[in-house]
Amino acid sequence: YTVTNYDSNNIMTWNRGKHSVKFGADYLFTEYYQPTNSNFNGTFAFNGKDTNDGIGDMLLGFTSSTSRKIGTVTNHIKEYALGAFIQDDYKIFPSLTLNLGMRYEIQGAPYEKDGLETSYVPSLGKAIVGSAASLPNFAAVVASAGLTGEVGVASDYGLPASLINTNYDNFAPRAGFAWRPFGNNKTVLRGGYGIFYTGSRLSAMRTDITGGFPFSVAQSFTGTTSNPTALTLGNPFPAALAKVTGTTTTSGYEVNPPSPYLQSWNLTVEREIGAGVVVEVGYSASKGTHLGRKYDINQEIRTPTDQLSNGLYPRPFPGFTDIEYYSFGFNSSYQAGTVTVRKQVSRSMFFRANYTYGKSIDDNSGLNYAGDGGYQGAQDSTHTLLERGRSDFDVRNVFSMTFYFASPFRNHFLTKGWQLSGSGTAYSGQPFTPKLSGPSQDLAQATRPDRIASGTLPNPSPTDWFNLNAFVTVPDSAFRFGNSGRNIIDGPGTLAVNLALAREFFIGERNRLQFRFESFNFTNHTDFQLPNITLDKANAGTITGNKPARQLQLVLRYEF
Repeated sequence: YTVTNYDSNNIMTWNRGKHSVKFGADYLFTEYYQPTNSNFNGTFAFNGKDTNDGIGDMLLGFTSSTSRKIGTVTNHIKEYALGAFIQDDYKIFPSLTLNLGMRYEIQGAPYEKDGLETSYVPSLGKAIVGSAASLPNFAAVVASAGLTGEVGVASDYGLPASLINTNYDNFAPRAGFAWRPFGNNKTVLRGGYGIFYTGSRLSAMRTDITGGFPFSVAQSFTGTTSNPTALTLGNPFPAALAKVTGTTTTSGYEVNPPSPYLQSWNLTVEREIGAGVVVEVGYSASKGTHLGRKYDINQEIRTPTDQLSNGLYPRPFPGFTDIEYYSFGFNSSYQAGTVTVRKQVSRSMFFRANYTYGKSIDDNSGLNYAGDGGYQGAQDSTHTLLERGRSDFDVRNVFSMTFYFASPFRNHFLTKGWQLSGSGTAYSGQPFTPKLSGPSQDLAQATRPDRIASGTLPNPSPTDWFNLNAFVTVPDSAFRFGNSGRNIIDGPGTLAVNLALAREFFIGERNRLQFRFESFNFTNHTDFQLPNITLDKANAGTITGNKPARQLQLVLRYEF
């Protein structure tokens, strides 16, 4: 696929007295183009049904099963964004400056250029397509899937071809200040607040909204041992064996989604304590509002008295099974305190050390995915607030440092030109969610267990990182979800120190040669990845991977 961006912006500045006013506008146009959808050329499987050997079946051309997508599978998504701002840097006094600004944005709704979009609209109880112009047999295709009356066209319901309406109320104020109390040049107090809007994630649109049924249809074909020639490499997609799949599963996107935005604020005190060394203490926070997430809004309503005659249970929206829906009613919260010590850059030395203690919580850490160790979707689609917990990327303690030191002895051949530099990080582990792979989220089964103890161990090891006995699988006959929360246990932390020793040789006035010896993870500290978090797997609770060990490299660089 290809992604094309066209960005144009203009900024002007007007200075008058104590005011320095900046104003400008920008325009961004994005195209996301994927000429073929997945499985357009087909997939072939050989399981040894005829020769008891998969390779043998393949050599004879006897496929056990095949699948493919047919129809229109091109995805060409477009999106535009307009923005304008004005900001006044008002220097009230020599020691006090205010920054006041406002930004206005129009983020156009993303759309497939030919209307090849399908989105479920709960208020209509139908899956709506952007345009049926490319499907002259639209009614027949829908009828063949048994979905007559369940699929409609946007223009028949007063909806735009994009299936999403654009917001026009995205105002983003910004304010900040910098103050040197009592004219003290060694102390600075800074603070600020602002609202920032985010755009759309086009890859999510491409994956779930564009190019699906009825524009493309998934077919599957299964062979039999009684007639091995019915499904072969020479005839991999026989009409007699075709089964249409995936027509009763669909996706949806809010028709009038509020624009996601982030409120961010901070307050910092900075003090020079001598010799160019500065100490900075700060507080920063943010709150995300109208954040998006995807989950199944058509989860089975599973109670003992509601079971249907076919053994299944009713759904909120009959006619379809799984409906993966993008909704924008969620939020996040982050707060952190930071201490920084730094020495300003000089000819021979620089260093910076930073420690942050913070916490991030949210309802879901990604629009259509879960981070490492996270939990995707919602266990109970009718109570999404039960998913609130630590963010997938939440790390409570973070320390980082960087430094540079050059030899002060510059007049001797053996001592001049040497440089030592390095960086390091140390941070506590990110959280993870113990879960189950056997139960089905779509069928409203308990995909998380009951938690009967904390789950942590006093001395965790790679073979036994958390207490499996703290979690109990909820039986299917209980007709309820597990009470274990999201991101409740910490994974392993990380420590990494990188060093580089270099020497420069000057060749004439304009050329120089640099030799570097670099070490990554200098201490060779073993940093583990997350454990297996799937409780119904044999290696649950064990760590099977680690981050790279120490690496050494030599570098020779010539500059001219």
